[in-house]
Amino acid sequence: MDQHKVLNQFEVYEYIHPDGRTKAWGYRTLPTGEIEVRWGPGNRLSQQRIYPASADRKVRKTAVTKVREGYRDIGRSAIDGSNDLVPKPISPVGRPAVVNQTVPDVTPPRPRVPAFDLSQIETEIPDLGWF
Repeated sequence: MDQHKVLNQFEVYEYIHPDGRTKAWGYRTLPTGEIEVRWGPGNRLSQQRIYPASADRKVRKTAVTKVREGYRDIGRSAIDGSNDLVPKPISPVGRPAVVNQTVPDVTPPRPRVPAFDLSQIETEIPDLGWF
């Protein structure tokens, strides 16, 4: 395999808007240890920023956050000279519709506890209209 293609591999995440438009975000580690992050609309990662090697954990945490926000991991992909993903992901029209939504709350509801009628408790204290 061509060494340049291996170095050009990005971990790519894609977001599909409800109207079908997409945007992508990806990162890779450069030979210097720095982290290159790219993003953009559709299959084009035209915007970029280089982070120091010490930001590796932060970038990976951002990837996890992206998934929580509705991005999906589409795997490793290269970027060509036009900043397009190669191979290009399948068009939203050619795959099952996955509309990005916030993750539903899966916390089970708290059981209802019946209210206690405290007026029936004998405290040997005269009831002065409290109940």
